[in-house]
Amino acid sequence: MWQLGLLLAFTLAIAAPVPQDLRTEWLPSDLALGLATQQPRLSWRISTSDVRSWVQGSYQVQIASHPSLLAIDYSAADKTKALPSGTLQWDSGRVFSNQSINIQSPDPLPWGLPAFWTVRVWEQSSDTPSSWSSPASFSLAPATSSSGTTWPNASYIGLASGSNKDCPWLRRVWQLSSQDAKAVRSGAAWVFACVGSVGYHELYVNGFPASDHVLNPVVTDLAKRVRFRTYNISAFVQGGANAVGLWLGPGWSLFEGVNPVMDFNLTKRPLVIAQFHLVRAAGSAPDVLFSTDTAWKASRSTTTHYGQWKSGDFGGDAVDARLAAPGWNTANFDDHAWEAATIYSLPSPRVLSPDVVEPTRKRSVVNAQSVRPAGHNTWLVTMETLFTGWIEVNVSGREGDQVDFEISTNAGTRVEYNMHDRYIIGPCGSGTFCNRFSYHEIHYVTISGLSSAPSLTAIRGYRVGTDRTHEGTFACSIDLLTQIYNTTVNNYEGLTTGGITVDCPHRERLGYGGDGHTSLEFALSNYPSNAFYSKWAQDWGDIQEPGGYIAHTAPTIDGGGGPAWSGFVIVMPWQVYQYYNDTAILASAYPHMLKLLDFFEARRTPAGILVNWGDTWAFLGDWITPHGSEESSSIEAVLFNNCYVLYCTQLAARVARILGDTATAAVLEKRVPVQAAAIAAKFFNASVGSFLDTLQTHLVLPLISGVVEEDYRELVEGNLRKEILVTKDSHLDTGLHGTYFMTKYLLENSQNDLVLAYARATTFPSYGHFLASGYTTWPEDWAGASSRMHGCYNGIGAWFQKGLLGIHPDPTWPGMQRVVVRPAAEALRDGVMWAKGSVTTTYGVVAVSWAANTTAGGSRALYHINITLPSNSMATLFLPTANWAAVQESERPASSVPGVRLLRIEPWAVAGRQLPGPSAAVLEVGSGTYSFTSPVDIPVGDG
Repeated sequence: MWQLGLLLAFTLAIAAPVPQDLRTEWLPSDLALGLATQQPRLSWRISTSDVRSWVQGSYQVQIASHPSLLAIDYSAADKTKALPSGTLQWDSGRVFSNQSINIQSPDPLPWGLPAFWTVRVWEQSSDTPSSWSSPASFSLAPATSSSGTTWPNASYIGLASGSNKDCPWLRRVWQLSSQDAKAVRSGAAWVFACVGSVGYHELYVNGFPASDHVLNPVVTDLAKRVRFRTYNISAFVQGGANAVGLWLGPGWSLFEGVNPVMDFNLTKRPLVIAQFHLVRAAGSAPDVLFSTDTAWKASRSTTTHYGQWKSGDFGGDAVDARLAAPGWNTANFDDHAWEAATIYSLPSPRVLSPDVVEPTRKRSVVNAQSVRPAGHNTWLVTMETLFTGWIEVNVSGREGDQVDFEISTNAGTRVEYNMHDRYIIGPCGSGTFCNRFSYHEIHYVTISGLSSAPSLTAIRGYRVGTDRTHEGTFACSIDLLTQIYNTTVNNYEGLTTGGITVDCPHRERLGYGGDGHTSLEFALSNYPSNAFYSKWAQDWGDIQEPGGYIAHTAPTIDGGGGPAWSGFVIVMPWQVYQYYNDTAILASAYPHMLKLLDFFEARRTPAGILVNWGDTWAFLGDWITPHGSEESSSIEAVLFNNCYVLYCTQLAARVARILGDTATAAVLEKRVPVQAAAIAAKFFNASVGSFLDTLQTHLVLPLISGVVEEDYRELVEGNLRKEILVTKDSHLDTGLHGTYFMTKYLLENSQNDLVLAYARATTFPSYGHFLASGYTTWPEDWAGASSRMHGCYNGIGAWFQKGLLGIHPDPTWPGMQRVVVRPAAEALRDGVMWAKGSVTTTYGVVAVSWAANTTAGGSRALYHINITLPSNSMATLFLPTANWAAVQESERPASSVPGVRLLRIEPWAVAGRQLPGPSAAVLEVGSGTYSFTSPVDIPVGDG
C-alpha cells in the first residue's frame, strides 16, 4: 500500500549514516495526507553513528511525483530533459547547513497532489554523501473554494428522515476504468478520498474500512471549522464497479455549553462533505471522480446516540441489530429502498481544514477481572483497571431482547453521567456490542438483560485515545517515584482523545487550558507533540471573541477559569517552540496572544492591578489546593492572576522578538517592569519576604514571573523552602496551577531537593497518598474525588526527565539540537542511588542514566553517568565535581577524549547563588554514547 553551528570541532571524515524517520509537517507518511500548506516542512533524523561528535555539514533533498524519480543526480543542464514537466518538484542541490528540521521547498507545490521525497547528507568535514534515505511521502489537500469553505461540486449531505441522534449510512457506487485501475495497481496512479464531517465518520471502500482510525475527525469548534481527513484508498479499488460507504455519528456536534451558553449553530447533524479524486504520477492536476451530492443514497443504520453530549451527560451508543444490512458498503448491495441523500447548507460558512494530527485509535486491550450477580438478569463486571475507551461484549438471547450496559468509575455506583449503552439482539439470537461513536471512562460495567452471566473472555475493553507513541522513559531506585511517573503517563493518555487533552473523560470532557498547562512539558518530553499542539493552538484562536477575550476551554466552550486558563494560547506555543524550533506555531498564535493581553490591559485599575471583570467563574486563581480554591472574588486570585499575566507578557515579548516585530516587543517589554512594580507595591512585604502570606503558590508565582527583585530573591526562596520542608512537613500545599509552576520553577533553578521532598511524601496531601489509596490515575482533588481520572495534578510529570535526569532544552538553541543535561546529583543525599530514562527529541533519543557507589563508611561517592546523544546534536553536561583531572570517560582521562571539552568549573549554583550540592564541571559533549565517572563528596542517604 502506498505510504505516503558552531558545534564541536572534532569529527571524522567518513561516509554519513543514512537519514531515517523522515517526517512531513512532523507526521509520518501514512498521516501526512491532505496538508494545508504548499510548502510543507520536512525533517529527518540521522541513524545512530558509531562515530562521536558526528555533525551534518550539508544535505540534499529531492521531491518528486513518483519514488522512481528520486535519488537521481540531475544536472542543471539536463534536469528538464530527463523528466516530463512537473514531475520533479524540487532538487535542493547540496545545501550547506546542519539543520535537519523545518526544511522547506522555496517554491509552492501544487494543490491536490501526492509527493515523494528523499534526502542524503554529508558529514561536516567530508565530501562523501550518505546513501539516499528510503522515500517518504505526503499529499497536499485539494484546492477549496476562494472562501475555503467547500470543494467545487461538493455539498454537505445527510439523511433527511433521520434525527440529529441517528448514525446514518450513506453509499455510492462508481466506476473505475480498467486503464485507470491498472495504473493504480502498478503504482502509476492513486485514488484519494477527502472526507469532512459535522460529527464523526467512518469510511469504507468495497466493504473494507479505509483505516484503523476511530472517532474521526478530531474535535473542533464546528461554528468556525470542519475538519477533513484524507485517505489513500488505492489498495481497495478495482476496475469496474466500486462502492464507497460512509457511516456517520453526531458525536460532539451535539455539544451544548452552559457557562457560557454555546452551541455550533447547526440545524442538522451529522453531515458529511467529501471529494474523491484520481492522481496520476505524471504530475497532472487531480481528476475529481465524484463528490458528495444527491447521487448518494442514505439510510438509517443500526446505531443511534443515546443521551446527550454535554457536561454531565455524554450518553453512549444504542445498537439495534435487527436493522443490520450485511454488505451495505459493497457494490452489489440492493439500495433501491434507500432514500436519496439530502443536501444541506450550513447556517454560516465554516472553514474546511485538514485533520493532520495523530488519529484516535484503539490502543490496547483491557480484560475483565470479574463478573458477579447484581440482581435479576443483571451482572456487575469489574475491569482490570480504570481506562478511557470502549467496551465490547458478546451477548446471546432472543430476537428483540434488550441488553443495557451502564458504566461507572466508582465501586457501588451503577451509572455515572449517563454513560449508558444499549444493544437489541437481532434474529440470529447472538451478537457483539462495541462502542463506535461514543466513549467512556470505565472501571465497572453493569450489564442487565442477560439471563446468564457472560464469561470473562466474552468481555473486552479497548483503551481509545490519540495515538501518539509514548517515547519517553524513566525509572529510578525509589520505586515510589517510578510509580508516580508511570501513573502520570496512564493519566495523561486517558485524558488525551480527539486532538485535545481534557479535564476528565466522563463528566465535562473539556479542553481546559488550566489542565493543559499541567501536562505541557511532560507531554513534550514524552510524546510527539508538534502536530498535536499546533492543532490545539488553532482551536484556541478559533474561540477568541472580537474584543480579545478567550474562554477557558477549547474547542468546545463551557466551564469556569481565569487568565491562567485562556493564557494557554500564549504559554503552550512558546513551550512547543522550545522543543521544536517551530516559528509557525508562534506566528499563528501571535495575533491571538496580543489581543488577549490587550483585553487584560483594558481591565486594570489606575494602580495597574488587573481585577475581575466578570462573574464567579471568570477570575479563578490556584484551583483545588489542600486548603481550598482561590475564588474569583478573592484577593488571592488577584495576586495569582496579576503574576500570571506578567509571566505571559514576558513570553509574548520574546515571541515578538523572534518574529521580528520589534515595535510590539518594545511595547510589551515596557509593560513588564510597570506590572511587576504594581504587584510588589500591593502585595509584597519586604521585611519578611512574603506576598499576602507565605503560602507556596503565593511565593512561587511572584518568583517565576519576575516580580521578586534580585535583592529579595534569597529571602523569598528561603520562605518557600521553609514552607515546603517545615510548615508543610515536605508536602505540597498547591493546586492545579501552583503544583505546575512550583515544580517548573524548582527544577529550572536546580532546587530538585524540594521537589524530591514532596514527591516522596506518602500522607495527605501527596501523590504517594493517592497511590496508597488505590488510585491508578490522578483524581480531581488531593482529598480524593469521585472523578478518579483528572488533569489537575499532572504538573509533577515534567520533573522526572527534566529534574532527576536533567534533560532540558537549551534556552539559547531551541529545537533540542543542543540540550542541557544537568542531573540532580544532589538527590544522592536523599537516597536516590540511580536514575535512568530518555527523551526523544527532533534529532533522536537523548538517554541518561546515573548512579553512585559509596565508599567505606558511606560518606563519599563515585558518580557514574552514561549519556547518549543522537547524531547531529550536542549537549552541555554538568558533572558534580570540581576535580576535572580525576574525571574518567570509558576508563580514560576525560580530558584526553575527543568530543569532550571542559568549558568551566563553577559552583553548583543558579544565577550566582550557591545551592546545596557539589561544584560542577561543565562540559561540551558531541553526539554518541559516553560513560563518565567522577569522584564527588556527597553524603549518600539510605533511600
